[in-house]
Amino acid sequence: MAFYSVARFPNVLGATDYMHATIKASSLNEEAFVNRKGIHKINVQAVCDAEMKTMDIIAKWPGRSHDTFIWRMRGQHDY
Repeated sequence: MAFYSVARFPNVLGATDYMHATIKASSLNEEAFVNRKGIHKINVQAVCDAEMKTMDIIAKWPGRSHDTFIWRMRGQHDY
């Protein structure tokens, strides 16, 4: 309901976005953490509510992981 009062979006509970956070090079599976720009990163997914309060964060995927892959993997807990 809050997203509707802010932006007229009905039935929305949260907004999702992704970012790449720079990390120190990993010795395990190092190449997976190198993103397309050649920098060691981890791909972070965050969900916030209409008041910009964090509802969920997943910060476990290597920088080479595509956003759509991370979205499809939601709910699969291997950590």
